[in-house]
Amino acid sequence: MSKYLRSPLVWLTTAAVLGLSVTGCSSDDGSTNASDNSSSSGGSAEGALVQVIEAVPTPAVLGLGEGYQQKADELGIDLQVAQSAGDPTKDLANIQDAISKGAKGLLLIPLSVDAIRPALKQAVDEGICVGIAYSNITEENEITPGIKTYFGYSDDEGGRNLVDAMATEMGDQGGIVYIGGTSADPGSQTREAAVEDQLASEHPDIEFLDAQPADYDPAKARSVMQDYVQRYGDQITGVITAADSMAETVADYLATTDLADQVVVGSFGGQQTFVDMIAADGPAFATVPLPVVDDGARAMERIAECIEGDTDTVFDSSTTQESMQPLEDAGYVITSDNVDAYKPQY
Repeated sequence: MSKYLRSPLVWLTTAAVLGLSVTGCSSDDGSTNASDNSSSSGGSAEGALVQVIEAVPTPAVLGLGEGYQQKADELGIDLQVAQSAGDPTKDLANIQDAISKGAKGLLLIPLSVDAIRPALKQAVDEGICVGIAYSNITEENEITPGIKTYFGYSDDEGGRNLVDAMATEMGDQGGIVYIGGTSADPGSQTREAAVEDQLASEHPDIEFLDAQPADYDPAKARSVMQDYVQRYGDQITGVITAADSMAETVADYLATTDLADQVVVGSFGGQQTFVDMIAADGPAFATVPLPVVDDGARAMERIAECIEGDTDTVFDSSTTQESMQPLEDAGYVITSDNVDAYKPQY
């Protein structure tokens, strides 16, 4: 059994959890290719050491790990995992360790893009094939030239699509509160900004009431929701959280209040337990799914391509995965109307 499958399922943490915007010229599989950094001499990926740096062993991150491991086993790659435990300084140390070990590949979700930019440049200059996951990196804003693959879901796109789905359910009336991850988490910040801007620009009759971080902690999310109910009462007709595990506790709490039939809850992740709640047709209404196992497998395949000499930068959006296509007409958002069209990957 892989290390990923043995790890504890604790939810979620960092800038880690979703996405990137896709721009540029499309390849046959829906990805985009950017710069050509073809200095590598190439070689066989079989037996090559690829280092994975885990930000925090959350369900979504573990799902990525499952995808990494599946493809590494298929390709005969030596996959090793290091933990950063939410600490950007450990990210730096783990990158340096990968360089010193002579790793051929490196896959990570940066806890701080700015903090690790020099270290990633050093890794690329050393000939390491680097993949960056779920970090909202676009072709216009690369971390450093020569990174092989950026992959994941766009937090901005996902936030806007989620708002549109919820606004329809809310009759374009009422008010929304947002419960975020950590206060410094760029992923949560991007989702919050997208929610607030989409409401202002497309759904002006829905008020953005407030936003508070809950550190991706379900218990804290419940406490924040209790405070919101006391403060805003029936002004609240929608709640958006930065992760499904928080949305679960929020929906459970709302079901015990007088707001149970007037508030819809939306979130991000596509986690099985929250999808089950959506199917039950209660306060849990919608989620933006992350096909993390598929994304992990494709990223490992990209690293293998790079090790073997194809070093063109590729931007792979989660929305190009085959598993996501049944949700295309719904803006890649799961609701009770299409809950059977997608199989959660964690």
